[in-house]
Amino acid sequence: MRFPRYALAVVTLVACTGRQRSDVEGTAVDEAVVSAARPGVAAYPVDQFVHIRAHSAIGFSPSRSWVAYRSDVTGRSQIWEVPTSGGWPVQLTFADAPVSGAAWARDGATMAFERDSGGDERYHLFSMPSAGGAPARLTAAPEVREQLVGFSDDQRFLAYTSDSGQAGHFELWIRDLAAGRASRVTSDSVSTVGGVWSHDSRFLALARTNDLANVDAVLFDVSTGRTRLLTPHTGSKSYTPVAFSPDDRELLLISDARDGIGRLAIVTLGADSLRWLGTGSWPVEAAGWSVRGSIAYSENADGRITTYLMRRDGSSRRRIGPRQGATAFEEFSSDGQLVLFSHSDATRPSDLWVQDVGRDSSWQLTYALAGGVDPSNLAPAALVHYPTFDGRKISAFVNVPFNLQKDGSNPAIVLVHGGPSGQWTDAFSRDVAYYANHGYVVIRPNVRGSTGYGKAFEDLNNLDWGGGDLKDLVAAADYLVATGYVARSKIAVLGGSYGGYLTLAALAFTPERWAAGVDLYGISSIVTLAQTTEPRLLPYLIREMGSLATNQALMRERSPLFRAQAIRAPLLILQGDNDPRVPLAESRQIADAVRRRGGIADLIVYPGEGHGFHKLEDRLDGMRRAVEFLDRYVKGRG
Repeated sequence: MRFPRYALAVVTLVACTGRQRSDVEGTAVDEAVVSAARPGVAAYPVDQFVHIRAHSAIGFSPSRSWVAYRSDVTGRSQIWEVPTSGGWPVQLTFADAPVSGAAWARDGATMAFERDSGGDERYHLFSMPSAGGAPARLTAAPEVREQLVGFSDDQRFLAYTSDSGQAGHFELWIRDLAAGRASRVTSDSVSTVGGVWSHDSRFLALARTNDLANVDAVLFDVSTGRTRLLTPHTGSKSYTPVAFSPDDRELLLISDARDGIGRLAIVTLGADSLRWLGTGSWPVEAAGWSVRGSIAYSENADGRITTYLMRRDGSSRRRIGPRQGATAFEEFSSDGQLVLFSHSDATRPSDLWVQDVGRDSSWQLTYALAGGVDPSNLAPAALVHYPTFDGRKISAFVNVPFNLQKDGSNPAIVLVHGGPSGQWTDAFSRDVAYYANHGYVVIRPNVRGSTGYGKAFEDLNNLDWGGGDLKDLVAAADYLVATGYVARSKIAVLGGSYGGYLTLAALAFTPERWAAGVDLYGISSIVTLAQTTEPRLLPYLIREMGSLATNQALMRERSPLFRAQAIRAPLLILQGDNDPRVPLAESRQIADAVRRRGGIADLIVYPGEGHGFHKLEDRLDGMRRAVEFLDRYVKGRG
């Protein structure tokens, strides 16, 4: 089972490379930012873009004959499987609620998966026959949140984490499959957030953390119940275990401990000595170790993700998969002969591919682009670097529509990612594809606080939400104007979660800069968020902005709610009523505050949705409303 990807603090921000030109106000503009002429380009309606599907990997069956994956082709994310050689896919789950994580049992006869209810993120575990059939609930407590770790190779155990003892605090549980009983096997103050089994089923290598920044790798002995810390350290460093060596004598990690960059390291068990593998200057995001001894890893080079194979000593490195966009390692087959990877770029959504290691050949398994959208009609993404207030260069992707006049008259959108420990990559976005297809220049900046550019860069917005990160956002708008394509009076800001917070902060703290804003389930008050968000997120929020006891004045100062009277641009808010991370009250209070002083604040609430919308009909409605709103208040401006 592939280990979950965590927010590692990675790579130092690099200086801009490549040729640039200077257009407006002395701002250097990358030469890739051009509107190509393409006569007859088709513009597609909202419905077609929303119906473009996305596929994400679960993994190979133990026999490697099948690949399981999650797809929203029915309008709900469910489990499907497809022959590894290619062929017709088969749907395995059919519920209204989306499936989250899933794993194959080692005999191939059973699958386990996670599913919540109404977006509440209280995931429960189910099992079902891998050939399809009615799922059975594995655990019964309704208020508990559980997450799969995986099945042991000897087919005796299923490991998972659960917060049954304390909300937001996760312990490791192991279910004896033959007896049908589960027991908690860890009990202390640090949460277990994931792990990987050894091949002999004797050990679990666990990742343990309370804030996703300071992560310990711990070895758990299944037979004795004892744990051993493999990565003693001081300060905030991350050691995430990803795979055991074929002989179980070594453990592969991704760690930022050496220099703030996510790198590959190997711990020799017994001696517990660590050595680093040479991979390159950019962060490693995912990795695996095959039973044949090969190591695969994905490198995130400024938002462009590439996957490599190499030997254990780091030699004979070779790249696999398409060369553009984002190609991410998912899993080795049980015999080490095949590699499963995903691929996406600005014009194509995520699909699954298989690489035959011995034959050095690859083939595509899934085909997500639907609704008759021709990728050649979609604008590509240009990687750019623009200056910000303190002399740093901020990395961003810009999509410029075809056939634009360079007369400073065109509309634009600054799109903000969530997190803040997130990153825009050169991958597909329905929103970006639609807006660029309809005449909007779209920029996706990786403002300070983003992952992908080193721990120091990621920490720059700690205790500074709405400060330097907002200035980076405003600098992105300046960069758009400097391209010569965009009207300063026709720039909107749009984002979800923390991106919704920065959207509201932009409208409240720099109101003169924006024509409109679209906030998806964003934070309006850091103070009320600290009082109401779910317990498992509090340590992360404290690391970012401090606690209510010590930093309430700062939280209030940086909360858009308390500057709502300054918001002058029209605002659209989309929110689920069952959001455990950013409760509905966050959206209601900012909408009410803007309306009280006579401003425009349209709030749309979606029943049975959480932090993001999983129902096709709600995604479609939300996108239609956002398009209509931006066309009216941004594109329609004189």
